[in-house]
Amino acid sequence: MTVGIGLRAPHMLAAVDKKFHAPWFEVHTENFLSLHGIARHQLRQIASHTPISLHGVGLSLGSNSDLNRSHLQDIRMLIDEIDPCRISEHLSWGEFEGQYFNDLLPVALNQDALNAMVSHVHQAQETLGQRILIENPSQYLSFLEQDFNEVAFLSALCGQTDCGLLLDINNIYVSAHNLGGNATEYLNAVNWDQVEEIHLAGHTRKQIELEGQSLEILIDSHDSEVCDEVWELFRTANIAIAANKPSSIDCLIEWDSNIPDYKVLQGQALKAQAILDEFNKLPLEEGHVR
Repeated sequence: MTVGIGLRAPHMLAAVDKKFHAPWFEVHTENFLSLHGIARHQLRQIASHTPISLHGVGLSLGSNSDLNRSHLQDIRMLIDEIDPCRISEHLSWGEFEGQYFNDLLPVALNQDALNAMVSHVHQAQETLGQRILIENPSQYLSFLEQDFNEVAFLSALCGQTDCGLLLDINNIYVSAHNLGGNATEYLNAVNWDQVEEIHLAGHTRKQIELEGQSLEILIDSHDSEVCDEVWELFRTANIAIAANKPSSIDCLIEWDSNIPDYKVLQGQALKAQAILDEFNKLPLEEGHVR
């Protein structure tokens, strides 16, 4: 069980020169699809000495539209070039009739949406030649009618496609705050056999006015340290992992804007690793296997 670090532009050159180290780095796939760009060249160099995880934001797997085959082929070329240790995407959509939106938009948790996601995940995995992980989103609004809760939807998706689950603990906390849910109950409902990676990140608190009332919402901004409440949820998750997961789950420190000195990211990674190590050493209850 290891902790990787999200590698962003300010730290790329130092990673090329091996000045920054991590068990593995995660990068955003779409930033490296240009065949002849400097970023692609740097990523090839880094991949020669450090495992790379590709985290995509542009496949729009939750859309009713067909997947962009050209985009899929570009990702496949990058995969063939750097041989990533992991590939992931989101439970979201961001394209409609050829128009792309600069956001990860929510998927209605109904049977039609599940059918579309299943079809698209099958297509993506077949084209990319690998199984992928799907990340739970941060939520700001809920649909009036739905056939599933989010945990059940993701579990069904994994069961029908053999994809894995990327569990973002910060997203669970943000969504529970914004929608009035219970983050601990969410974690208790997760099928840990389907989880292969955990994300940890920071968020922003914002006051908004709605129907004459002032409300505080959380924005999944990835621009600050992991808060105490999310660290506590991470500990709760590790109790479940220690009891139920037969194999290891890796973790990532995700920081996408207001990017700090690399030592700050390393400090967050060391804290996460200490928690992983603490719970990985717990004795198992009778009847459990790891």
